[in-house]
Amino acid sequence: MALRLTSSQKGKMIIFKNHDVPGVIAQISKILADEKINIADFRLGRDEHGMALAVILVDEHIKTETLERLNALEACVWGSIRSYITNYERIKMASYSMGDLKRD
Repeated sequence: MALRLTSSQKGKMIIFKNHDVPGVIAQISKILADEKINIADFRLGRDEHGMALAVILVDEHIKTETLERLNALEACVWGSIRSYITNYERIKMASYSMGDLKRD
């Protein structure tokens, strides 16, 4: 199953792949709030295999320690930061499948 996420916004973004279980969005939001990072946009897609992918645009700089906290969440498969990607570069997410988004 292909996951489609599109947006015309630009900015710093977190891409987060996780097991699709209750409470993950709340945990992500809490970590970002603790770091005083404002969420500008939050997009979520999920597949039929119990996986989810979030693309989170934020206003502030994302510290390495913040990413480490996100990656430490039990449901997290991986998280990464992308900064200043124009138009999400159509994020190329439109053509990615969940299986393509594996941690290196």
